[in-house]
Amino acid sequence: MSEASRFLIINTMIARIWRCVTQASQADFYLDILNKTVTLPCQSAEGNQGIYIFRELRGELAHFLLISFWESSEALYNYAGSENHHLNHTEEELEYLIASESLATDYELMVGGGII
Repeated sequence: MSEASRFLIINTMIARIWRCVTQASQADFYLDILNKTVTLPCQSAEGNQGIYIFRELRGELAHFLLISFWESSEALYNYAGSENHHLNHTEEELEYLIASESLATDYELMVGGGII
């Protein structure tokens, strides 16, 4: 198998990405909240192809990166609202957040391989 053949050309998948920051001491609590308010609803949404939450501890801060994958823009918009990039944090999330992007960013996934 050639190196190039390990990768899959993808025509329609969408990746939605957003970032946020909380206190490192609160990171586990915040992850529990994300699982309840973001991961579970997202995973049960029609057209969702998966969600990944990454965490990086930097001193007293915990940086989170969330990436969800959708079979199409239509599937994402059916879940989030028509081209709705605004993040709607719950009151519980806001108690822990130090910083958050106000808008999610959507990308077309052009080439993939590996864990997806």
